[in-house]
Amino acid sequence: MSNPHRQSRRNKRFDPSRWTREAPMLVSTSYVLDPIQDIIDQLERGDGKVHTDEKGIPIFRPRWDRGWFAMVPAIDGIVELFETWGMRHDRNVPVAPLRQLARRLEVDMPITESETQAVRRVLPALRHIGAAMSRREADDLIRNTQIKELMEARAA
Repeated sequence: MSNPHRQSRRNKRFDPSRWTREAPMLVSTSYVLDPIQDIIDQLERGDGKVHTDEKGIPIFRPRWDRGWFAMVPAIDGIVELFETWGMRHDRNVPVAPLRQLARRLEVDMPITESETQAVRRVLPALRHIGAAMSRREADDLIRNTQIKELMEARAA
């Protein structure tokens, strides 16, 4: 110990922020994409059907929430978020299978195993992108997606 200011390994202060700085985005990405995984699981377990409300609108309930949400707008929001990220970073993000899933759910068309497998194949890439985002970038992408949805709702 030639440096008097250096702490010994044993007496080093524990700093959990050192390893949690990146973990929150990994967790946030799971909150966003796990429901998609659950929807795919539900489609594959059953006969290609999902939960619907009394009006026949496809709905889902995330593991972390007790409420039910409309599937199509949620999937469309995820697609929009990742497309915007791709435009900003000049990268092609594989969201086509998600978009196709949303359109089929929207018009109550059967969803095939090859379509569910296509969604499964793109989820790891989306998880990787989401986990690598900064908190600030994710918040900005979410805000942009929400603004776009509000503007589209007003136009309709």
